[in-house]
Amino acid sequence: MVDDDPLMLELLERLLVADGHIVQSATNGRDGVVIFEKGKFDLVILDYEMPDVKGDELALMIKALAPDQPLIMLTGFPERLTTNLLTDVDMIISKPFNPQELRAAVRKLLRAQ
Repeated sequence: MVDDDPLMLELLERLLVADGHIVQSATNGRDGVVIFEKGKFDLVILDYEMPDVKGDELALMIKALAPDQPLIMLTGFPERLTTNLLTDVDMIISKPFNPQELRAAVRKLLRAQ
């Protein structure tokens, strides 16, 4: 998970860990890429609006490293998303969201693997 909001990261991590997932997180895009390069991940969840590397840029970096990597983009600004982003991520979830919506998206993408 990559999100510049530490509270959001903590909440998402608790939710996913409670569902039995192992979670690694980063508070910025640069750290997210470093962590991604060092491991293998079933799914990446990232925020769109971050100060250093925006989520669409991060999605492109991750897809360049692993074209089949499943990605979920979280955003509080769906109106800022470009059509190109839709080809780089598997799902977009608008903030605020219901935890069940995220759980369903995670299950769907993990089953697709």
